[in-house]
Amino acid sequence: MTDLKAPVTDFLAQLAQRRSASTVENYARDLRRMQQVLLEHQLENWGAADQYVWLEWLNQLSTTTSLASRRRYLSSLRQFYRFLLNEHLVEQDPTRDLKLPPLVATPTPHLSEPAMVQLLTAVKDTTPLALRDRALLELLYATGVKVSELLTLDVTDLNFELGFLTVRDHLGQARLLPLSPVAQHWLQRYLQVARPLLQQDGRSAGVFLNARGGRLSRQAVWQLLKTTGQAAALTIEVTPQVMRESFTAHLLAHQADYLVVMQLLGKQLPQAPLVPFSRVKAVYQATFPRYQEEG
Repeated sequence: MTDLKAPVTDFLAQLAQRRSASTVENYARDLRRMQQVLLEHQLENWGAADQYVWLEWLNQLSTTTSLASRRRYLSSLRQFYRFLLNEHLVEQDPTRDLKLPPLVATPTPHLSEPAMVQLLTAVKDTTPLALRDRALLELLYATGVKVSELLTLDVTDLNFELGFLTVRDHLGQARLLPLSPVAQHWLQRYLQVARPLLQQDGRSAGVFLNARGGRLSRQAVWQLLKTTGQAAALTIEVTPQVMRESFTAHLLAHQADYLVVMQLLGKQLPQAPLVPFSRVKAVYQATFPRYQEEG
């Protein structure tokens, strides 16, 4: 094996069959850095690198890179060498005995219920973009969806008559999520008043559009949460994960059934039965803090 890039290309192609596009891109980014390590050592193939090459590199990173990032690099490297072994492209795995210090888990913070209301009501303008932002924030909190699920939502995924929406994970598996009246109010207002003004060519099926009529980007959502959190004078930096954790924490604080919450989040537990949607909706109506609000 004398080509550094070909095995990486094959690995990423195989990975793309079972993982999301963002995950594949993360692996690609990590492996590009690792290719550079081999070039710096004048090694012509992946099998020529022993554990000391990678240990030295990981130790060098300790002065500039967090332990969490180094553990991710090591995880990517191990997955890649496992692929190389399975494809008989290397004879041994140099990462097998590599170890890093354990990572102490730090729970993601979440907003209190008053702080969440403060965040949602920080968007006060009535411009098309402001109406979009308010609808997006309300939907993130009302459903706990991931950003990737939010950005792939189509208008046809919304069912206002029955009060639910359909989201799909990176494998295309769909799940139904109930909508609160307040989230539905802001979504309908955005769709009726603002979205037609943003949809310049009339062809985009996406729910949330940017000023040019295309789907909103992941970076735009992160920036929206950050700037709105600052406008609301919150002490916690608001991220998509903070929104998701807040949704979870508030439901559980109001005694929501744990299995229902996990199903809402798309985290089906092993051997756990699928909760009927009628039950999911009933639990949601009883425990989501803003369900009784009208918008």
